[in-house]
This record gives sequence, structure tokens and C-alpha cells, in this order.
Amino acid sequence: MKKDPEGYEEDFMLQLRHYEALRGLFALKPSKDHKEFSDLVSFIAHASMVYKDATKGFPNGVVELLERHYAILDPALRKNLTSALILLRNKGVIGVEVTLPLFFKLFKVKDKQLRIMMFKHIVTD
Repeated sequence: MKKDPEGYEEDFMLQLRHYEALRGLFALKPSKDHKEFSDLVSFIAHASMVYKDATKGFPNGVVELLERHYAILDPALRKNLTSALILLRNKGVIGVEVTLPLFFKLFKVKDKQLRIMMFKHIVTD
């Protein structure tokens, strides 16, 4: 995708629409494990620098999901959503004013690995 963005744009847009559909299903049952949704979040986060216009609302969607459902999310999904935000922050797509308040809110979760990951990111950032 990075070497030929135009050639893969249609495939990426298909994956982005699939993400949006799964996000709608996820909103209905946020406590259920959604492996495919988790994988799509990671994929779109990695490709967001190539397709900036198409993924404008993606970071806000991830932030919204975490803010609303952080307490009942599957730990692996919560960690993956947080990792996607860290990746977007490291690439400069979102600012520290978005991630920092959310991460402090997520420190309430009893997930030691998540807290360690966020702490390391905050200190490094």
C-alpha cells in the first residue's frame, strides 16, 4: 500500500467500509470478543498515513469506543484499540491532548499490561 497507494485504494476503501460495518455491530455488543474488528483497527491504523483523507474520522471513532466502553471491553481488544491510538499518536495523526486524558481515564481499568503500555508511552511522549 505504501509503494502503490492508487493501486490499493479500492481494496483499502473496501476494508474501511467493512470496519465501519463491524463498528456498528460492535456498538450493539461491546463486551463480546471481536477479533476481526480488532484486526481491522490495527490495519487501518497502520495504513492511515497513506490514506489520510479517507481515515480522517478513524482516530475519533477509536477514542469514542474506548471512552464509552473501556470498562466492559475484552482485554485484548482494549489493548489493541489503545495500541492503535499510540501508533496514531507516534505518527502525528492525533495530538497528545486527545490521548493523555483518555489514557488517564483508562488507568482505572484493572489490566496491568495495559497500564504498563500506557505508562511507557506517556513517559516516552
